[in-house]
Amino acid sequence: MESDHGETEGGPAESTQANRQTVVWGAGAMFGMFLWLTLVWVVYAALPRFQKIFDDFGRNTGGLARFCFHYAGLVIPLIGITAASVWGMNRSRGVQALALYYLPMLLIALLVIVVGSEFLQLMNDLS
Repeated sequence: MESDHGETEGGPAESTQANRQTVVWGAGAMFGMFLWLTLVWVVYAALPRFQKIFDDFGRNTGGLARFCFHYAGLVIPLIGITAASVWGMNRSRGVQALALYYLPMLLIALLVIVVGSEFLQLMNDLS
């Protein structure tokens, strides 16, 4: 059977479409892994540095910031394992996008807002 482009089914047009989808999926997966690695860097490299800054200035942080400092190293791997499990079990594009993109972006934003607000208060108190 011929397609709209005069090629038979399963021919070069479908092969090109499949290759394009594979490239897009691969680029998306790499971006998702970059987001997760950024989240890991924030939790294990940036948060301890901010905690040291607050400790050096003798600043008591709020409850949510204290939770982030003390428990993010435990909670983030559990969330990552759960997201990977859900992503692996469910092939829905919405679930894959949630696990690969939206979840790490949300967690990064939450950490930046919580710790950033505490840091801005510290800078305001110092000026």
